[in-house]
Amino acid sequence: MQTKMVDFEDFDKINKVIARIKKGEKFTLHNVYNHKDGTFTRTFEVEPKEILIVEGLMSMKLDLDYKIFLNVDPKVALERGKERDIRERNLTEEQWAIKKNIFHDQYSKLIPQLKKKANLVIDTTNAFPKF
Repeated sequence: MQTKMVDFEDFDKINKVIARIKKGEKFTLHNVYNHKDGTFTRTFEVEPKEILIVEGLMSMKLDLDYKIFLNVDPKVALERGKERDIRERNLTEEQWAIKKNIFHDQYSKLIPQLKKKANLVIDTTNAFPKF
């Protein structure tokens, strides 16, 4: 039996939210993906500000006015992801290794395509010590 992975990156939904923010609307956003437990249980108030910053690799796929891509050494990015997942998502080392094996190759292949969508690419690959 093949398991279908839930798509928590609903870009149409996110772009509609961004459009509402750009219009200056204040609203409540329901059923947002919760990275800590994998459910769609988060709810929060959206109050537009003058500047909206959206982070994350997949933000390059969104309808944003200006996109900055931080080109980080893959080893540094993996180490940061591991630390975050263990600290914030309570993954064990073994669970993180499984997640890395599932997602790393997929996302690595997307990086050149996503980088092309940026208005500015900042290369930080030599700014950090090598592991």
